[in-house]
Amino acid sequence: VGSDGRLIGVINKADGEMPSADELHTFRLLHPRVSVVFEEIHSPSLERYERLLSLPLSSKLAFLMALHPRLGAESPVRKLLEAEQPTQIARHIFSFLEFGDALDVRCL
Repeated sequence: VGSDGRLIGVINKADGEMPSADELHTFRLLHPRVSVVFEEIHSPSLERYERLLSLPLSSKLAFLMALHPRLGAESPVRKLLEAEQPTQIARHIFSFLEFGDALDVRCL
């Protein structure tokens, strides 16, 4: 993968033998450019992994609608608008919810 590359490891939940939380924590510390995902794999495809590792557009739109004065009038998300830099905060939130590296996959 090289020094710039990333590796996404998908472990099949159906296999039964899963690493412990401590093992996974140690692995992530030793290999920070590797992401591990646990999923039931029936028929792997790039499209399935994109759905698994990214936030659907409908969820993004629902989040943004919460910022609308009328649609999101009662939403706690509107508190973000009181922040000094609401755009940066929203981007930071989405960075935790979306795994953008999945879109750069060159082989499966």
